[in-house]
Parts: sequence; C-alpha cells; structure tokens
Amino acid sequence: MNTRNSQVDPNILFQQAFQFQQNGRLQDAELMYKNLLQISPSHIGAKTMLGMLYVQTERAVEGIRLLKSSLIKDPKQFGAHNALGVGLLNTKKFQEAIFSFNKALILKPDYIDSYFNLGKTQRALRQYKDAIVSYSKCIDLDKGYASAYNNIGTIYLEDLKEYEKSVANFQQFVTLVPDSSLGLCNLGAALKELNRYDDALVS
Repeated sequence: MNTRNSQVDPNILFQQAFQFQQNGRLQDAELMYKNLLQISPSHIGAKTMLGMLYVQTERAVEGIRLLKSSLIKDPKQFGAHNALGVGLLNTKKFQEAIFSFNKALILKPDYIDSYFNLGKTQRALRQYKDAIVSYSKCIDLDKGYASAYNNIGTIYLEDLKEYEKSVANFQQFVTLVPDSSLGLCNLGAALKELNRYDDALVS
C-alpha cells in the first residue's frame, strides 16, 4: 500500500497504526504515524499517539514537541496532557510536569495514571506528604492499585522514616501481589528498621 497516495483515508491509516501500537508493534506504528503525518500534517490523533510512542520509548524530547503541538490544536486531550507530563518528568522538568498532570486531572478527575505520575513527580521534588495524598487518591479510586501502596511504603521507609506506616503499606502491597520479590524485600527492610528481625528474615 502506498501511504503517500492522497486517496488513502487518513482515518483508516490512523486506526491501523493505533492497533499496531496497542499490540506492541511499535516500529510499525511509528512508521505508519510518520507516513500519515506526511499525508495529513495536521492530523491531531497521529501527532498525539506518535508523541506518546516517543515518550514510551524514551525519546522524551521528540515526544514533548509533538504533544505540545497536538495540544495547541486540541487542549482537551487528557491523555496527551498526562503523556506530556511523563515526558517532562523524564527530562526532570518537574514543575511543568505537575502542571500537565493537573491539567489532565481537571479534564478527567478520576484519571488514576495522572494521580500516580503526579505522586512520582512530587516525591522527586521532596513534597512527600503531597505525594502520599496523590498515591492515596489512586487507592481511593481503585482499592487494588498495588503500586500505590508500594510507593507510599517507600516514602515512609526512605524519606519520612515512619516505619510502622511503611510496614502497613508494604503488607497491603504484598497481599495484592504475594509473589512480588520487590514487595517482600521492601517489607523486610521496613521490618528490620523496627528491629523485627525474625519477621524481616521471613520476608
């Protein structure tokens, strides 16, 4: 198929590229998005999804550029704001990242991914209490959101030195993901700080 042909329906190409991306065929998706943007340079969906793909594959600078361009055309894309925030977080532009995650949450108040990413950014800024609030919001929205328990436990263990609270959160994480070596090691580290050496060894 000649994707440069002006008679090709851009929306069909976009759906094909999107399916490639969803199925993990990232190189095929990238090529198709690029071809689509040559046919239709202002295609918002292609810009957004290619920008997300770049962020996903650790090409944050390219991703940020595309996502910003897409959001100028359609600022109501909550997923694009979240992806932009991740790109900004990965390039250590923490305040800009927080702004992007908050924009996503204004548009979609129950967007768990943005709360989780906001928590990561707040911890990077040593805003530990704010990070705990953000991670706790993930749990409020989904009681089974295991990673939020782990990250709260890590803040209590490494940053705030509140070991009892750390243990409680790691226990919740291990309950949800009982075969996680990360969770068991973290729980053991917190128990050790409480001088519960036998329990730490078991973990």
